[in-house]
Amino acid sequence: LDVLSVGPTFYCGASRELSTLKAGLEAATQFMNATLYVDSGTYDLISEFGSAWFEALDGTKTLVGLQLKNRVHVIFSPNSKVVSNYTGDNEYAQSLYSPFNAGEYGFTLENLTLECSRCRYAIHDERNGGTELYKSHYINCNVYIDNSENDYWSSRCGIGGGLGANAAVVIENCVWGSDNPDTSNARN
Repeated sequence: LDVLSVGPTFYCGASRELSTLKAGLEAATQFMNATLYVDSGTYDLISEFGSAWFEALDGTKTLVGLQLKNRVHVIFSPNSKVVSNYTGDNEYAQSLYSPFNAGEYGFTLENLTLECSRCRYAIHDERNGGTELYKSHYINCNVYIDNSENDYWSSRCGIGGGLGANAAVVIENCVWGSDNPDTSNARN
């Protein structure tokens, strides 16, 4: 599953042309094997998508949120943080939206710090039986999910996945937490 070819490099942050994480990922994932460097700062996905986007969600789309695909490698600054704390009342935002979603051919997330609430999973690593060679690689990630106030989805999984037919999932040096200390693990 490792590919030697190197794709283009992108940068996102407050002082960059691609100022949001959403814009950075949308640009980088148009190419195979791209690298996205995420500058220090806080990236609020609720603001980046906008409240109208969340309120318009309905049951017609699943795996909604940021898409990680085409073997993108996202490298976060140690001083960066992604937050996604939904406060609206749309049941589909609470039951179908995840801050990050797996896409075709997989991805690498490195140094991600993510805090989220009232969403499906922190990362929905789901390929719905896709048959392409696929790898999701998590390196030095720190993920926390709080679904104690979610009216439509009770999972507290940092990663929820059904995977694909040819998948490899590698988790290295990561911390997974949730609002429920009795949860036996943070992955589903």
